[in-house]
Amino acid sequence: MARPLNILTLSTLFPNASAPTFGIFVERQTAELASRPQTNVTVINPIGIAPWLLRKLAPYQALDSLAEHEKWRGLDVYRPRVKLIPKIIGASNPWRIAGAILPLVQRLHNEAPLT
Repeated sequence: MARPLNILTLSTLFPNASAPTFGIFVERQTAELASRPQTNVTVINPIGIAPWLLRKLAPYQALDSLAEHEKWRGLDVYRPRVKLIPKIIGASNPWRIAGAILPLVQRLHNEAPLT
């Protein structure tokens, strides 16, 4: 019997409770992949969180209240927080995302090696 594939999907576009149709195409592709036999799929969906003053505004407040780990329509989804300043320092966002997700990726890999 073949060893199961442990697949990690990283996407900043993925639905959540505050935006259930945002990135739905990514969700559909990921769900199709997860439906394959011997396939375990984990989704990492980094969530950009504004500084504390802006966090009180409606769109940011909804994002801040999302669960950091949940089952979303049958998919295992992690939502690590990434500190972002809207319209400022956009060029550093990839580094901020990497810094936020790397500890999680290492932990997930230690629990079930990614293929």
